[in-house]
Amino acid sequence: LSDQHATLNAVLESAMDGIVVCDSHLVVTMANAAAEKILGYAHGALEGMNLSSFIPDEAEAWQQELFGSPASLVQPQAWRRTTRGLRSDGSSFMVEASLSTVRIEGRPQAAVFLRDISERLATQEALVRSNQELQQFAFVASHDLRSPLG
Repeated sequence: LSDQHATLNAVLESAMDGIVVCDSHLVVTMANAAAEKILGYAHGALEGMNLSSFIPDEAEAWQQELFGSPASLVQPQAWRRTTRGLRSDGSSFMVEASLSTVRIEGRPQAAVFLRDISERLATQEALVRSNQELQQFAFVASHDLRSPLG
């Protein structure tokens, strides 16, 4: 069991995505190094914080969905959402959060996997703008080619 615990801990700490485990009140019981880095917190600082401190727009609704009914406590839940995250310095960013309910020592908990998608969204927006500019150029060029010379 000790080897399994060490292996699991090594995997959690080497993950590129942030991983946060919360109790049924969404109080953080564990966070990996990637979560601390993404959110801008020092090692160990996330533990004891409420998920609403860094997922302010969704945490309350998530608590209802995950733990708000007897059925949700019996049936495992799993889903992915895109929302606004909040870093320790107050800056916001877009985050993709995958959530799963788990039972740890008989108690319902939530495993939250966080991925900062700000860069991906910025790239998508730049591609959309570039495509719009290219379409505009093609329209102008096509119009110019149809016009008589002289």
